[in-house]
Amino acid sequence: MLPLTSGMGDPVIATGTRPVRPASVEFDDKRILDSDGILQLEKLPESMVVVGASRSCRNATRQR
Repeated sequence: MLPLTSGMGDPVIATGTRPVRPASVEFDDKRILDSDGILQLEKLPESMVVVGASRSCRNATRQR
């Protein structure tokens, strides 16, 4: 494994996040998906709205 080097001191690498599914949102895994559901799509939609922050926004940027 290559050593991790950067100019930022001691980096923190956080893994293992899980999407939050608020009870007030009806996820149907077709039109309303969490970040894991987006990664399971076989075909990207022509457009999508991303609500949230962090991981969701990174996925939206990556899938453009």
